[in-house]
Amino acid sequence: MAKAQEEMSKHANRCRRAIDWDVGDRVYLSTKNLKNSRPSRKLGQQWVGPYMVLERIGHAFRLELPTGSQIHDVFSPDVLMKDLNNPLPGQDPPEPSSEVIDGVEEWEVEKILTVRLHWKQLQYRVSWVGYDPDPEWYPASNFMNSPHKLGEFHTEYPDLPGPPRELLGWVTAWETGEEQNYDHGREDKAEETESAFYHLSKLSHPDRNPTDPTASTRFVHISEAYATLRSPEKRQRYDRDLGLHHHHPHPSHAIHPAAAPAQSHYGPAGGRAPSGLSRRRATFRGAPASFYRSGGWGEHSAKRRAAQENSSGTTGGEARPKTEGGMGWGQSAWVAAEEARHFDRGSHLRTFRNHERRMKGRAAAAAGKGEEGRGRGMLRDFLIVSGLVFVGIAAPWWVPGLWGRGDKRKEGV
Repeated sequence: MAKAQEEMSKHANRCRRAIDWDVGDRVYLSTKNLKNSRPSRKLGQQWVGPYMVLERIGHAFRLELPTGSQIHDVFSPDVLMKDLNNPLPGQDPPEPSSEVIDGVEEWEVEKILTVRLHWKQLQYRVSWVGYDPDPEWYPASNFMNSPHKLGEFHTEYPDLPGPPRELLGWVTAWETGEEQNYDHGREDKAEETESAFYHLSKLSHPDRNPTDPTASTRFVHISEAYATLRSPEKRQRYDRDLGLHHHHPHPSHAIHPAAAPAQSHYGPAGGRAPSGLSRRRATFRGAPASFYRSGGWGEHSAKRRAAQENSSGTTGGEARPKTEGGMGWGQSAWVAAEEARHFDRGSHLRTFRNHERRMKGRAAAAAGKGEEGRGRGMLRDFLIVSGLVFVGIAAPWWVPGLWGRGDKRKEGV
């Protein structure tokens, strides 16, 4: 028996961790036995804490849990792990200082690490002053304030993709201090915009999303955005109506990030607030001209194009653009002012009303026959039951009278 217990203890202890903490130490608590509100346990936190060890109770430990905790505070060592209080390098970096230029925080680029060509655009990985190397990739347009860093990198590595086509203009603007429009600096090429439209329009097409009630509106908004992006005049009018201002470059290597690089998952480090003109594939919108030439608008393209511009475009006299995208043909929430020549609305409406009138007449006739049949059936049943009752009541008087009349006839004979 003792030998069997020893063997069982040996196999059980083979996968157990040694207890390397004591009262007064801080430990992490495993969440494998705790309730989790996440849809999948592996997507949630695996360990919580650390918590102070208050006392040892046999082989278990009592922890100092937060106030209001609704679980027991004694745990087995199998679900505990000692807090080493020794973070990995870079886990707790000091917050680097930033410069505020024109009311915008800027972080300095320490070094450009590498470059790649992704979806026909250059993307860079950089290290920021005061931060560890950033694993994120950022478009070249995010580094307009660091043109010399880009130039030095491509001079050192001439075999890598690049440099950006606009690099010379960025350097000139940096040296002369001329006004430069950062939003227009990252305008997309026509072929890139058209390629991105096909991707987004395919994902958002109403035929592909029949259960999504917003797919039609989203698809129209994509078409409206492309119609603005592909036209320089409309784009300038759009920027003017929104009141977009121009930034001035400064003689520094700082850039305009939307958030600190350490929090790049909330916004692209080195980026600015999204303007709709980013090269990121997910923000491209709009329909290509070929879509409307070959089936989107059909032979009445001129009339439909005019209707779309009237419903979605803005005029120079308007102070602000419309907040909602226009509706295309077949997706309008109201009746169009002008009838489409290829669609006879009056004839279709008359046909529909005739069908509706015939259907209502058939339903009314069927309902009338049902009521009449039910009335006749009730009358017939009433007469039959009344006759039976009458015969049953009168039978005792009729039958003896008939029998007695027959007897009298026999006696008379």
